Amino acid sequence: EAAKNNKLEKDGPSSVEWTAPLQTMYNGGQVSLAINRKVICRGCAGSNSARCNQCKERCANEVETVQMRMGPMIFNQQQEVASKERCKMVSHTIVVNVERGMAAGQTVTFKALGEQRPKRLPGDVVVKLKQEDHAKFKRRGDDLHMNIDISLKQGLVGFQ
Repeated sequence: EAAKNNKLEKDGPSSVEWTAPLQTMYNGGQVSLAINRKVICRGCAGSNSARCNQCKERCANEVETVQMRMGPMIFNQQQEVASKERCKMVSHTIVVNVERGMAAGQTVTFKALGEQRPKRLPGDVVVKLKQEDHAKFKRRGDDLHMNIDISLKQGLVGFQ
C-alpha cells in the first residue's frame, strides 16, 4: 500500500538497554548515551571523491518489487537486492531524561534516530531502563526499604 502512494516505509525500532543507578531512577536526572548508527552517504553511490572515501560500510539490502510470470498469470513479488548506496558509521550522543520515579523496564523513545536504510525512513531508538542494585536500599514499587539492626532501646528512644 505504501508503494502505491509513493510513501517510504518506516524501519523497525532499535533497542538499547541501559542500567541506571537507583538514585537516578528514584530522583530523576539526565544521562548522555553514545550510540553508533549507520548513515547513508548521500550522493556517494558510484563516486570516489575525498568525502565519499570515508563511506566504507555496506548499507542494508534494498527491497525491490519484481514481476514474476507463472503460466498465464503475473505476480508481484518482493525480493532483497544489494544496495548501490554507501554508508558510514556515525557516533551520536542522545540525552536520556529519566523522570523521577521511573521503574525498571520503562522505555524512552527517540524518534527517527535508528540506522538509515536505502528507500526507508529510519526507525526509532528505544532505551529500556534497567535498575542497578543499591548497597543499602531496595526499591519496592515507589517506596525505598532498608534493613538495619537496632536495639530495643534505640527503637523506643530513638538514635542518630
